[in-house]
Amino acid sequence: MEDEQLSKKEIQVLTKLLGKLQPGLLPLDIFLQIARLTVLPILEVVPVRMHDAKAQVLVLPREANDGLWPDDVHVPGTVLRADDKGALEKALERIKKELGGASLGEPVFVQTVFHESKRGWELAFVFWAEMGGEPKLGQYYDLENLPGNIMASQTEFIREAGRHYQAYRTST
Repeated sequence: MEDEQLSKKEIQVLTKLLGKLQPGLLPLDIFLQIARLTVLPILEVVPVRMHDAKAQVLVLPREANDGLWPDDVHVPGTVLRADDKGALEKALERIKKELGGASLGEPVFVQTVFHESKRGWELAFVFWAEMGGEPKLGQYYDLENLPGNIMASQTEFIREAGRHYQAYRTST
């Protein structure tokens, strides 16, 4: 990208326009530009279960027309928004909705990860949560046999969350 700087007038116009936005969900084009320019805080929840004494991870499909990750699979997550007002419950509600309302246990913290995704840099707060019952969406995979089309930026923290969960389950 060229080293183009905004003029003072352009900065004033942009600032005035951004001032019209309400905190919360942003129009996609604006969100993507903000994501490019800042570090996004992300809540990632790795849905897990034990099956035949092995940890399994539930991954969800992305749409074929997804602008960044077409046909990839991923674990549910959400950007923490200004209108969440410090309450993770609102972010967790979005994640449960993404799971189609499936039963999700209490999230257990695993780690924070500072990484780059196709959107830009993210600071992800990674949790695992045990699934209850069969989900309406997605597919389970053994931790040691994850599909090749997982979003690249999620692979390592999915494995770490799965190992964390398996260690927890085998110690209790």
